[in-house]
Amino acid sequence: MEICRSILVVDDNEDIRDAICLLLKEQHFDVAMAKDGRDAFKQLKKLNPPTLILLDLMMPVMNGWEFMHMRKLWNEQSDPIITISAVRQELNSIDVDATDVLANITKPIDFYKLIEVVNRYCTREDSKVADL
Repeated sequence: MEICRSILVVDDNEDIRDAICLLLKEQHFDVAMAKDGRDAFKQLKKLNPPTLILLDLMMPVMNGWEFMHMRKLWNEQSDPIITISAVRQELNSIDVDATDVLANITKPIDFYKLIEVVNRYCTREDSKVADL
């Protein structure tokens, strides 16, 4: 079942962000990127909804927790989220709608697991699947 048309990768680490985007593009996903939560809000307005968000939790300017909190307050569209973080933290410990968080990917990122999780929730631009 398709729940997204595009994927937004939100991570302050340019190397990680670029690697994830390259991998997803090679897998024929429609991908955009943002460097922090504030930038993510700007990018979401440009994308075709619904969008799957791959969200780093630890970022400057607006971190992932703040992004989820502000999105809830501003009544933004509830795009599904997969969190990406080196820090394990209970989602229930903050004031967010944890039902929007589909999964958590830990760093260092297992790219095979990332593609597996993304494939559960998003379909590609075309039906071709690139080899990892």
